[in-house]
Parts: sequence; C-alpha cells; structure tokens
Amino acid sequence: MAFPKYTRCSICNKPFRRSKGASSKQRVCTATECKHEAHRRACAKWRKEHPFRDREVRLAKRLIRRTTLEEWLRDPVAAIDWAQARDDVGLPTAVLVEEFSKVLVVWARETVRQLIAEAKGLGPKTLPVRTRETVSAKLE
Repeated sequence: MAFPKYTRCSICNKPFRRSKGASSKQRVCTATECKHEAHRRACAKWRKEHPFRDREVRLAKRLIRRTTLEEWLRDPVAAIDWAQARDDVGLPTAVLVEEFSKVLVVWARETVRQLIAEAKGLGPKTLPVRTRETVSAKLE
C-alpha cells in the first residue's frame, strides 16, 4: 500500500504526511502548537453548539440527593432535592414537576401491580385499593 502524499496542516498550512495509524481525518501536523490549537478550536465549536451543557450538568448535580437503593425504590421522587429545585427553576415550575412526578410514580406502580395480577390470573376486583384513589381524591 502506498503511503499517502503530503497534505497541508489546517493550522500552520505547512505540508506534512499523515501518520500511518491515522486515517484521512488527520487535519493537523504533529507540531504541539498545531495540536493544541486544533483541540482549542474543536472545544470552542462544541461549546458553541451546546451553550448550556455545563450549566445543565451543574444543576443536575445540585438537584440529585444521595439516597440508598432501598429509599429510592420506596420513593423515587425523594431522590430530588426539591428545595434546591424551587430555588433554581422557580416555585411554580418545581411544584408542577414534583406533583406530576408523584402522579407518574403512582401510575407506574399501579400499572405494574395490575400486570402482575393479570399474569397470575387474578381479576382487577381482587386487587386491594391502593394509593390511586387517595391521589385522585387529592387532585379533585
């Protein structure tokens, strides 16, 4: 296989040969300054395309509360620090998301219970009344 011909560095514009292990994606020469500049440009381009990513990551880290697996399985909504959420996104938004997540957790649990009962051959009337009715009563 013939070694590729010279190509020009996209940073310093000097001719160079691509490294054997590199594919046609290599755009800069092996000079340290060119590598650093190419990396800086790539990072700047990524930050321009994802302007809020660093803020999202920091916010997510602040909102997650450390819980054990047992606590999380019992109440997944408790894994969120809702006081911090109210401070960061505002009271109406935090309350809306918190209440919606509670309803969603109850729905998921009741759906799983219903599927298990159907798999065991039990009818829906044999299931004990659970939190679905209490959540519905609170919402009315």
